[in-house]
Amino acid sequence: MRGKKAALRRRGPRPSLSGEQIVAKAIELADRDGLGGLSMRRLADELAITAMSLYGYVPGKAELLDVMADRAYGEITPRGDPTAPWQTRLAALAHQHWGAQIAADAAGYGDGMCCCAAMEIWTAA
Repeated sequence: MRGKKAALRRRGPRPSLSGEQIVAKAIELADRDGLGGLSMRRLADELAITAMSLYGYVPGKAELLDVMADRAYGEITPRGDPTAPWQTRLAALAHQHWGAQIAADAAGYGDGMCCCAAMEIWTAA
C-alpha cells in the first residue's frame, strides 16, 4: 500500500509553466469570455496555480495584454477587399479580433503588431 500511495503523490516542485502556456490560456479565455472575462485570478485558476504564483511569470495584466496583442497581431492575415480605402480595412481589422481593443491602449509594440501594421500600410499603398 505504501508504494501505491507514494506513486500517486508527487514529491518536489510542480512542473513549471512556460510563457507560451500562460499566453495560450489567456488567449483562450479572451476568445471564450472576452477581455472583460480575463483577470489574473481567473487565469491562475484555469492554469491550476495561485494568483500570486502567476505574478512570478507575468509582472501584471498590462504586460500580459501586451504579449497577447502581439501574438494576435502576428497571426492576422490580410482579408477583405484590398482596393477598399485603408480606413475601411483598418475598421474591419479592428472588428476581427479582441487584440485591436488592447492595441488602442498599448504603449509599446512587439514584432507581431509591427508586422501587422506594415502589412496594412503596404496594402494601402
